[in-house]
Amino acid sequence: MSYLVTQMFLYMLVTFLLGLFLGWLIWRYGKPSMHDYEAIQSERDALKKERDDLTVNLDASRARATEDRNAVAGLRADKIDLQNKLDGMVNKRNAMPKAAAPAPVAAAASTRKASKPKGLTA
Repeated sequence: MSYLVTQMFLYMLVTFLLGLFLGWLIWRYGKPSMHDYEAIQSERDALKKERDDLTVNLDASRARATEDRNAVAGLRADKIDLQNKLDGMVNKRNAMPKAAAPAPVAAAASTRKASKPKGLTA
């Protein structure tokens, strides 16, 4: 019986030591190193720079959009002015007396002799 207790104790001791060793490995290599911190900081700085660049681009795009909206509003105002001028010209033209129509061209064309195109034999 003492043989079994000794054997169980040895197995438990080996299991304890193996668990202790694996725990130490996980604890040791699971922590980030100084190199990892530097890599994370450089990535953070790159992301901050990219964010700042995107913010500048967004502000420029908003300014351009405002300018474009103002230009479109100006063009619409010009279109309304031109349409009013065109309507005034149409009203003036309609108010003018109509001139006599010129002689029809169809009558002059019918007096000519019809000839067969060259190259037709039938």
